[in-house]
Amino acid sequence: MLCLSPQVRLLINLFVLQPKMGALSSASKSSSESGDTVEGLKLRNQRLIEMFRIKLQTFREAVYLTTGFKVDMTQDTIPQLRLRSMYAEHEEDDIRFQMTPQGLELLETKFCTGLDENAFAYLTRCDSIPSFLSTVTLSLFDKQTITFR
Repeated sequence: MLCLSPQVRLLINLFVLQPKMGALSSASKSSSESGDTVEGLKLRNQRLIEMFRIKLQTFREAVYLTTGFKVDMTQDTIPQLRLRSMYAEHEEDDIRFQMTPQGLELLETKFCTGLDENAFAYLTRCDSIPSFLSTVTLSLFDKQTITFR
């Protein structure tokens, strides 16, 4: 099972769970001023959706900047996570996990088949996705920065 680090929990709390109070109070004022009409409720709903979209975009950018991975989730019946490293050589180089009742399961991708076998030891022996992703990040970083040395 994947555990969230204190830093990720803080980011979730800041960007998702605690929206700015001013935005909420203005949304509730507008609905009370409109007399809770259908149009007023639709307008309030659109404002909340826009506010959530902005917060989600900010959160995704924070995750990318702190972890080095863009994370996308599919809307399938069995959700999948697609991770793309900022150090990847190609846009299609990705790591995919499928969500299961037991936790996250690594799916085979073209990119994963090209990874060093030692990186997979963190998954098979240590059951640590963060260690696996760290190894991948360091490996890609080293490949990218060797040309600069």
